[in-house]
Amino acid sequence: MNKAALVLYYSQMDEDNRKFYKKSVYQFLATLSRDYPGFLIWYNQLFTRYELKAGREIAVLLSDERIAGVSIMKLSARERKICTMRVEKNFRGRGYGRLLMENAFAYLGTDTPFFTIDSRRSIQFSHLFKYYGFRAEEQKNNYYRWFASELIYNGFLPGRNFWTNKIKTDKWDGELRKLIWSGYNLPDFGCPGMYAGTGASLWDGL
Repeated sequence: MNKAALVLYYSQMDEDNRKFYKKSVYQFLATLSRDYPGFLIWYNQLFTRYELKAGREIAVLLSDERIAGVSIMKLSARERKICTMRVEKNFRGRGYGRLLMENAFAYLGTDTPFFTIDSRRSIQFSHLFKYYGFRAEEQKNNYYRWFASELIYNGFLPGRNFWTNKIKTDKWDGELRKLIWSGYNLPDFGCPGMYAGTGASLWDGL
């Protein structure tokens, strides 16, 4: 592990640094919107101006004077959750994913926090999950985004009564053809209101 790595906590920053890192962390995570269309809405809801809301924390991992990784956590009476975790591609393979995970364990007070991940990205986390003995307990199709499956670890996601939940992602082509041929009007896939709760997914590899 790079000895120069430093983990900062947003809640412990002064006002000037909070202003800087609120924007910088969003820019670092902005591509999340590709997989989670409601990410910007969700991110802004973490704050009251530049103060994090109660039970929220952001860990910013710095290396070579750059943001190398970020994790966002939620701690409440009901949840001990890693909402988002990302290590920048050029910094992977240095143990930074494990460093962020250990810091999350310390903040949340558990070594089995709740989190979810897009199934297409699970291979990027396979070594980390194997190290900690994490195994998916559930899979939900079309939960945060249509045409995608979410893997759930150390807990369960509440149900959503979307008709799409019953369609496996590898069956989409055939099912959509049937719907189109039947004259069905497909809903707007990008409606932000459907995805406002996209705050519980690891993403982009460690």
